[in-house]
Amino acid sequence: MRTREQQRQIRAWATLNRQDRFGSDPSRWKGDANASVYLRALKQTPARIHASGLGQAIAFLKSRGKQPAKWAAEDIGQLTLQLLGHPGDDLLGRLQEADVTLQFLATDEALAVTGWLASYLEGEGVETRQED
Repeated sequence: MRTREQQRQIRAWATLNRQDRFGSDPSRWKGDANASVYLRALKQTPARIHASGLGQAIAFLKSRGKQPAKWAAEDIGQLTLQLLGHPGDDLLGRLQEADVTLQFLATDEALAVTGWLASYLEGEGVETRQED
C-alpha cells in the first residue's frame, strides 16, 4: 500500500508527462517556455491560497491569459479531487458546495500537489521567468 505522499508524487509525475502539456521527455522541459510559465504560476499559488483561499487562487489562475497558467489550475484541481476521492474535475464547483471540512482538506491537498508539481519541474531544470 502506498503512502499519501507516494500517491501525490505518482499522480503529479503522470500529470506532467502528459503529451498535451510538455511532452513525455522530461529532458526537453528545461527549454520549454510553457513549462516556465506553468512553474511560475505554481510557485505563486501557495501565497495566493494563504492570502485569499483555494477557490480564489484557482479562479485567478483560470483567468490568466497564458494557457500554461490555466493548465496549472486544471491540474491542481483535478489532482486535488482525485486524491480526495471525489469524481469530476471541477474543483471550484465542488468548493462552492463544500462544507468547511472539505475546504480545509482540499486546501491541504492542493498545497501538497502544487509542491510536487513544482519540485518535479525544478528537478528537471525548468526555471521561472517573467510573463510577457
